Amino acid sequence: MSKRSDIWDQFDDVGNGKARCKLCRVDIGCKGGSTSSLWKHTKNKHSHAVLTKLQHTSGVPSTGSISGMFGKTTISSVRREKITDLIAKMIAQDTLAISFVEGKGFRELMTYVEPAYVVPCAKSVKKRLQALHAATKEKIREILKDTPSVSLTTDCWTSSATESYISLTAHYASPQSFTMGSWVLTTQQFDGKHTGVNIRDKLQGIMREWDVDEKTSTMVHDNASNMTLASALSDKWNPLPCSAHNLNLSVTHSLETSGLTAVISSACRLVSHFRHSFHCNRCSIQAAGKDGLAAEKVNVTLQN
Repeated sequence: MSKRSDIWDQFDDVGNGKARCKLCRVDIGCKGGSTSSLWKHTKNKHSHAVLTKLQHTSGVPSTGSISGMFGKTTISSVRREKITDLIAKMIAQDTLAISFVEGKGFRELMTYVEPAYVVPCAKSVKKRLQALHAATKEKIREILKDTPSVSLTTDCWTSSATESYISLTAHYASPQSFTMGSWVLTTQQFDGKHTGVNIRDKLQGIMREWDVDEKTSTMVHDNASNMTLASALSDKWNPLPCSAHNLNLSVTHSLETSGLTAVISSACRLVSHFRHSFHCNRCSIQAAGKDGLAAEKVNVTLQN
C-alpha cells in the first residue's frame, strides 16, 4: 500500500486493507490504497489535534496538505466585509493605531482563524474608519434631531506637544426611553489665540454643524476668563461654571491662606536636602575609601 500521502503520519497500516488511527486506535478501511476515508476520519475526529501537532513541530502554521484539507479555501464576500468592519470597529473602540493591522502577530492570528481572509492594509482600514465615522456621525445627528433640548460641556487645553485642542460634548434625555445619553461631538485642534471671541465663534460653529445651536439650554465650562467672556458674548447658551473646578479653586485658596502650603513646601525642601546629603555623603565615603587605600599603598612603598 502506498505511503506517499501525508495522512499516513497519523495512521499505521495493519493489513487487510485497514489502517489504525494513532490517536483513537480505530481501524479505518482503505482498500486499494485509497486514503479518502483516512482524510475524512481525521478531519471529522482529530482536525484540531493534528493541526496543533503540525504547528508545534514546524514552529509555524503548516502549509502541507493536511492544513490545506482542513482550512477554508474560500470566503464569502459578506463574511469578508463583516470581518473587515469588525477590525475597523475594534481599532476605533480600543483606540489602537491603524498600523495594528499590519503587525505580524495579528496577521498570523487571522491566518489561523480565517485562512481564506486577506487582512487589508492600513490605508484600506483608514478608509473604512472614515466611513464608520461618517455613519456614526449621521446616527448621532438623527438622535439629536429628535431631542428637544441638550446641554453641552466644553474645554480647551494644550497638549504636551504644545498643540491646542477644544472639545464639545452633548448631554440629553431621550424623549422616548427617558434615559440619559452623552456624545462627544468633537475633539479638534484649535488654531489661533484662545480669546473669548475666538472660543465663541468656534463653539457656535460646532453647534451649527450638529444642528443644536437653537436647542442648547446650558453650557458647562471652567472659570477661565476667556471661557467666561465667550459665554458673555454669546446668546446661544446659558453658562454654568463647572462645580468640580469651583471646588478645586476653593480648596486651593483655602490651603494658600491657611499656611499649610508653606508647611508642605518646607517639608519638601527638607526631604530634598536629606536626599541630596545622602548621595553626597555616600560619594564622599567612597572617595575617602579610595584615597585611604592609595595612601596606604604609598606608605607601604616608603617603608620598604
